[in-house]
Formats: sequence, C-alpha cells, structure tokens
Amino acid sequence: MVRLVNASTSGLRISVPFLLPLGDEVEIRIDDAVILAVVRNCVCIRAHEFHVGVEIPESTSHDTLRVDLPRLLSR
Repeated sequence: MVRLVNASTSGLRISVPFLLPLGDEVEIRIDDAVILAVVRNCVCIRAHEFHVGVEIPESTSHDTLRVDLPRLLSR
C-alpha cells in the first residue's frame, strides 16, 4: 500500500513498503489523474517502510496534464 505523506506544487512524499532507486521514473494515480515523477530520495523509516520524495518535472510532454497537486489532494 502507498500512503501520501505530504505534497507541494513540485512533488510528493509518499510512504511505500519497498525501496525505490534514485532517478527511477514512477507513475502515481490519484483518482482520474496520472502523475509522472522522478524519485529524488528514499529513506528507510523502519522495516518495510520507506519515505520517498518524488519530483514532478517542470517540462512535461504535450500530452501530459500538469496537475494542481494541493487542489487534487484536498478533495
């Protein structure tokens, strides 16, 4: 299970039960939105819990929707 820890306009911090390598591209789905991001840090909090910081790149392809994260997550 993935849990949201916090969000900003440029990224997210999520909690996951596994290690994610730095630089990996990830796809996060929230409701109908798909967020493409890059893993910037991953810290082991305890056994089977990692806090992962992901950055949403400023430049996105023409077919990728830029998401207003705080608005999306406040629903």
